Amino acid sequence: MKKIAPFLKLLGLFLTALLFVSCGKKAPPLPIEKSIPQVPGLRAEVGGEGIRLFIELPSHTSGGAYLTSLKALIIERREILLDDPKKKEKRTEIKVKPKLHSAATLFIYTDEKVLPRRLYIYRVKAKKDFLVESPFSEEVRVYFRYPPKAPLNLNVIEVSPSYYLLRFDPVYEDIKGLPIELPLEFTLERIRDGKSSYVDLKDRREYTFTKQGEQKECLRVQARFRYFATEIKGPFSRELCF
Repeated sequence: MKKIAPFLKLLGLFLTALLFVSCGKKAPPLPIEKSIPQVPGLRAEVGGEGIRLFIELPSHTSGGAYLTSLKALIIERREILLDDPKKKEKRTEIKVKPKLHSAATLFIYTDEKVLPRRLYIYRVKAKKDFLVESPFSEEVRVYFRYPPKAPLNLNVIEVSPSYYLLRFDPVYEDIKGLPIELPLEFTLERIRDGKSSYVDLKDRREYTFTKQGEQKECLRVQARFRYFATEIKGPFSRELCF
């Protein structure tokens, strides 16, 4: 018994020292309900041959603490065939691993596994770790068709001093060369001193404008159409500078 007593005394001193050293080093973990990430923001648009998802990453937890790490974003995708809406929809789960950064809260993901004449419905949630994840965001819907080709043969005619007429030819094909049966509208971009301004031309194929002095100006045109509730924009034409 006398031999055990010194050992127990040393053990007690060791445990006391360990408690003293560790005291104040770590805050108690947040309860799960307060460590849940905020719900990510989500919007989507057709871009080229895919659908671009713009995801606003959460910066805080539901308890107000800064979110310092993120295990994954879980994107749920539903695919509905518009030519046969009675066909069972296809569900897919996509997992991506973005890095949190205070200077860049927007994460862009392009879904390239899409096909024309389909409706895609997306929602996203943030996964903090194995047990903790946010609720899903609200759904966004995208009716997918390939975008139209860029207009051709841009031409500027000087009608009178400082007064000009722009003309161009639309192309009624998508970027895959398939015909577009929907009406096209157009957006004009005017570039001066590296700054852009935009003019909605509606369905017009010409545009009159004024230009003062000898300052260089560049023009380019973009075609677009509406497919159900989705506006689909094509690439811009080559610049015409004068």
